[in-house]
Amino acid sequence: MQALSRERLQGLLGGARGAVERMPMLRTALERAGATCAEDLRNLIALPVRLALQDIRSGSAGDLLAPHSGKGAIGMLGAPGWSARLVACAEREAVYAMVEMLLGGDGSQPAGAEDRPLTTIETRVAGVFFTAVGKALAASFAPIAETAVTLDATSDKVDFDVVAPQDAMVAARFRLDALGRGGEIMLAIPQAALSGMGKALAEPAPKAAAARPDARWAANIQKELNRASVRLSATLEERAGILGEITKLTVGQVIPLDVTPQSRLQVECNGERLMWCHLGKSNGFYTLRVDSFVDREQEFMNDILAA
Repeated sequence: MQALSRERLQGLLGGARGAVERMPMLRTALERAGATCAEDLRNLIALPVRLALQDIRSGSAGDLLAPHSGKGAIGMLGAPGWSARLVACAEREAVYAMVEMLLGGDGSQPAGAEDRPLTTIETRVAGVFFTAVGKALAASFAPIAETAVTLDATSDKVDFDVVAPQDAMVAARFRLDALGRGGEIMLAIPQAALSGMGKALAEPAPKAAAARPDARWAANIQKELNRASVRLSATLEERAGILGEITKLTVGQVIPLDVTPQSRLQVECNGERLMWCHLGKSNGFYTLRVDSFVDREQEFMNDILAA
């Protein structure tokens, strides 16, 4: 009987491994969750934080979670929309990084290296981090299977009365880096919950189809651009003066300019010189006749040589 049960369990876990391989969107959603969590933490503490997915593996809850029990912080997460309980595990080095990061440290103090149980404060700080992970996970899975992910409890041991050791789980392993230190974070999700959204996870995100230009739309855009109104400014001459001279100007005063009727005017649009023109008159209106367009590269070289 024991051999038969073991064989059935191995078959179940083997199927779980194959199921993970058939769910390409699972990795995408988990990577997005890590990036979202890191971004939310950066908004909170204004420090560079990285939470990167390392790998995804399948196994029984006992095999995946037992090595972490008593070795760091454990968070029990509820996902009512999936009718599931998730487990988050943070190794001791990762918890030390969380404490340094969330309690205002700057990384100047040496990281804790002693092999000891976590304090109550350290466990609670890990709970704050697990809450952020749950929020990011819910956001990344919202297009696939919407649910809230909330922190139910935090401790240093896995509660195998809540999660049965023989339950099939999928574990995502993340690497937390902050302030030059960090460690491993593992998030275990029941295989049954993922199987319920298998179709959505099995379909990769559709590639955006290349948009074909609409001939009529392009023609209308071109027409509207050609009809767009712009303001041109023509400057005949500029003269520099000191502030004292400007304040003494009076109405009717004539300001001499070093120009002639044959001098060229520069035409600008939004502060950019476009062309050189000659001033003229036609039917009682002043006119501008284009003489040449501005060569910006040549003017740039002229400015360098003049300097």
